[in-house]
Amino acid sequence: MHRFEPPLRFCGCRDHCRRVLEFSLLHGLAVGLTWLVIFPVQSALLGGSLTETLALMPVLLFLPAVIKALAAWMYGWWAVIYVMPTALAQHVILGGILDWAGLVTLTIYLSAASIVISVMKLMEPDFAIRRRFHAWRLLILITFLASILQAIIIQLPYLVDMTITEFFIFLSMSVVGDVAGGTLTLLALLALFRMKERLRLPVRARHQA
Repeated sequence: MHRFEPPLRFCGCRDHCRRVLEFSLLHGLAVGLTWLVIFPVQSALLGGSLTETLALMPVLLFLPAVIKALAAWMYGWWAVIYVMPTALAQHVILGGILDWAGLVTLTIYLSAASIVISVMKLMEPDFAIRRRFHAWRLLILITFLASILQAIIIQLPYLVDMTITEFFIFLSMSVVGDVAGGTLTLLALLALFRMKERLRLPVRARHQA
């Protein structure tokens, strides 16, 4: 199985710009597939408008969650900057307002995975070693924990209007959507990496011949 290697932390402005482009494109692609393909299918099968989905019933296959986790896993708090362009676009396009509540929502959306990783590092001295050998499991775990943190904080202003049952349904569906979407995205990335490696093998063989 392909393993990500933790990158060096020291890089110049050009590297940061390249990572902003790469992760914004990845996140933007995941966002587009989620809201233009998955959400219409979910609405057709289960019903519900966009407003209802955002407030009460999350998308059950949310692809961008693991992209944020991957960026945070590889680059720490820099992930907030790398994913911000398309995260901000998603927030505005979906009708989000950039008031204090909207900024809190956007901030926790961007930083939840980095917060989880920071806590993991404090609690697990060998986290840096473990993440080299259990990358895929850790990415799913980070996605899972970040989803819980994000759902709780985002729903705090609405708790007075929600029953405990509604809150736990929202929390459960958020976690299911993020983990299921994350797993699917990771499988797609793994297939892409393997295909890329297979394409490189004939080229290496010709050079060595």
